Amino acid sequence: LPGYLLIVFLMQLLWFFGIHGPNVMSAVTTAFMTQASAENLAIYNEIGNPYLSAGKYSIICNAFGSTFFSMTGSGITGGLIIAIMLFSKRDDYKAIAKLAIPCGIFDINEPIIFGIPMVMNPLFAVPFFCAPLLSVIIGYVLTRIGFCPIMVVDAPWTTPPVLLGFLASGGKLMGALSQLIAFASSILLYTPFVIAANKAPKEEAAAA
Repeated sequence: LPGYLLIVFLMQLLWFFGIHGPNVMSAVTTAFMTQASAENLAIYNEIGNPYLSAGKYSIICNAFGSTFFSMTGSGITGGLIIAIMLFSKRDDYKAIAKLAIPCGIFDINEPIIFGIPMVMNPLFAVPFFCAPLLSVIIGYVLTRIGFCPIMVVDAPWTTPPVLLGFLASGGKLMGALSQLIAFASSILLYTPFVIAANKAPKEEAAAA
């Protein structure tokens, strides 16, 4: 887990500077993560039980990353979209969020990354870094305690959240629920920063 959290942090750090973190880090992670997913699927096909207590599964694998790190895109910016729609008083943020919803559903978040923007944005840096880290920790802990099934199916990363958790866990509702819990944590993380951003236009107007 510590090693994977470091990788997640580096991915987010690259994104903060406008560089596609997962693509850059894939040279390091793809071989290991894909192999772990393939081994998990082989174990699942043999024993038919996707829980850690049933076999020598690897919790962290490609399917786990898709489920808990990159849902709605790096930084779990789907949480930001929902927080903006619920709490933002800024018309510019709401306009961008509305345009980003269809892409975010399928885990593509460039409209948010470059529209808000998240790149070089000190206000949203904390939740942008922390949301995926917290989500990964939640997913890992829930799997360790037997609440969440192992992610045994490497479902396409563009699969919408919750459905992805269901499919990746071999069709288990607890997989979907675990992903939903992790996603909810991102909304809570982004909310206070969205509320703080409401003050920015007034401060900018006063400075002008």
